[in-house]
Amino acid sequence: MGLTDTASTPVFVNTPPVEENQLPVSSFTLSSSTGVAPLLVTFDGTASDDPDGSISSYLWTFADGSTQDGETCQCEFTEAGEYVVSLTVTDNNGDTAASSQTVTVEAEEEIDLFIEISEMQIDGNWTPVSFSKPFNDPVVIVGPPSFSDSDPATVRVRNVTANGFEIRIQKWDYLKNDHGNETVSFIAIEKGVYTLESGAKIEAGSFEGSVDYQTIALQQSYELTPVILSQVMTESEADAVTGRIRNVSQGSYEYKLQEQESTSKSHQAEMVAYIAWEPGIGDLGDFQYEVGVTGKKVTHKGYTFTFQTNLSDVPLFLADMQTQTGGDTAVLRMLDISKRSARLKVEEEKSKDKEVRHSKERVGFLAIIGTVQPSQ
Repeated sequence: MGLTDTASTPVFVNTPPVEENQLPVSSFTLSSSTGVAPLLVTFDGTASDDPDGSISSYLWTFADGSTQDGETCQCEFTEAGEYVVSLTVTDNNGDTAASSQTVTVEAEEEIDLFIEISEMQIDGNWTPVSFSKPFNDPVVIVGPPSFSDSDPATVRVRNVTANGFEIRIQKWDYLKNDHGNETVSFIAIEKGVYTLESGAKIEAGSFEGSVDYQTIALQQSYELTPVILSQVMTESEADAVTGRIRNVSQGSYEYKLQEQESTSKSHQAEMVAYIAWEPGIGDLGDFQYEVGVTGKKVTHKGYTFTFQTNLSDVPLFLADMQTQTGGDTAVLRMLDISKRSARLKVEEEKSKDKEVRHSKERVGFLAIIGTVQPSQ
């Protein structure tokens, strides 16, 4: 009979403990937690972290239930109220974490849109103009001068106060003769941001201009690219000066001062007034208006364009170049205007050379009917 025997040797297998996933951390900053409507806020979630992995997704949730993805996002709050904004982050293991902050939006201060617009004759002497009633903090924009005297010139404004301003036509410094009388339109408007009953947006403001182009950010967002009208409204330096606009968009534009071409590299800083007005046709109280932009067709030869609406009378007219296709110092001059059309030209001066050809420019304009006659 065979004999058997067995022996066993225990084998121990050590299973490493399962590491528990550490939850991610949701954290974000915001460009502004309080402000006046409309308030555009940028949210930045890049401060969020995962201690043992990485963040795989960011989900922003807003008070109205809408959501956005991404490390950063923007939201515009158009009405007053308190809005809770939440950020949920998900790590590479699928775990989530959330955090929230509150944005407080205050109602936009109600500002009555008061404008004063009129037509007047000016010459080379400073002429005082008194408003029909006081403003709080107005800006003044002057339209292209007529072409009664063909010598190149620009319009200067100074001493703008709540009650009025001073204005004159100024020949370029290389010219010796006095400039003849010219007819201009002007508009005075309270600084602020406005939305008309039609939905069209307007703003009026000012900034310090220099001979180098600078970007001017608009104070509100626009659905349509606004027309920009501008005016130097101080006399920090006596030399003749104008301003040029380019790269107009729904959020900003660029602006610089220009002296005559022979001295165009220097001029002291000046305060510059501007109006941004969305294109369209409408009524503003007792005023009927049209705001528009020509094609890139206005040159030194003159260009006639037709208004889109049948105006009941010859309008007061303001305009500004919206482009800088030609870089030489230039202004607009009004050649003719009627109820149906306007004719403009780009006028260069001759301080450096006799050449006055100018490339095609796009011009923005405001044609408006209805006047409040100031006193002079």
